[in-house]
Amino acid sequence: GEAIARLGADRSRPRVLAQTVGLLMALRTPELKRRSADVVAGMAHGLGIARSGARLVTRDDGGDVKQVAAAFAGLAAEGAAIIVAAVDPQHAAPVAALAIATRLPVVLLTPDPQSLHRSSPFVFLAGVAPRTTAGVLASRLRADGAKVVGGIGDSLGPLTTSLERGCLPPPSVADLRAERVQALVLLDGAYCDKRIATLARDMSLPVAIGLGVTAPNPMPGQAYHLAVGVFPVPSGAAKDHQLADKRLSDWLKDGRSVPNWWVALARDAAVLARDAV
Repeated sequence: GEAIARLGADRSRPRVLAQTVGLLMALRTPELKRRSADVVAGMAHGLGIARSGARLVTRDDGGDVKQVAAAFAGLAAEGAAIIVAAVDPQHAAPVAALAIATRLPVVLLTPDPQSLHRSSPFVFLAGVAPRTTAGVLASRLRADGAKVVGGIGDSLGPLTTSLERGCLPPPSVADLRAERVQALVLLDGAYCDKRIATLARDMSLPVAIGLGVTAPNPMPGQAYHLAVGVFPVPSGAAKDHQLADKRLSDWLKDGRSVPNWWVALARDAAVLARDAV
């Protein structure tokens, strides 16, 4: 059924349906699959699917960046008036080009290399460049004397770290010692913060908290937390029913866990898109 529906959509002309927002998901890596699931949850919350009449349609890249154009066309045929994309940083450039070519607005979650959101009326950026997040944290650790800074988690592009490793599985103590790592930056920490806290404690390393960390464990030594808006959300927020910020209260009241970076970013993009459509 899904294959037939996609075939039909691929052969249809682009159209716009009322209150319809599209999402281009990424399946290239396990980290991107989890991130896409977080983005879906955040967008559904931001659109208020159950009460607003908004409609969310999705397509994915099938694990291949070369399929982005086909997925984009499928969303256009499904009636998306705005498309949220670039869950995978490799999607940003082709999606921005498609938005300009088709005059179909897109909201990027990660920036495109040419910063087309600054010049095109069809390209918008909800996320931030990695250099202003993890790069800032790495610079802070270097200022404290760390000569070798390692980045842990799924990278969002060129960072000012000497070593980048995924967190599934995390690097071992032996790996980090072999690379002479003196400090760690947690890039996409919603999935690996506990593992990295253990690593850092075993090695007595300072840790900078970066993208994705919402409820960090106590870190050994000196740790820096990079916050934006209401982030990072305190670990006890899920148990606190007197939250001053209604955005968090609405999310947590249904028994959800504390939102991570991608849930919150997708929620913001969805609110913007909902108001536009």
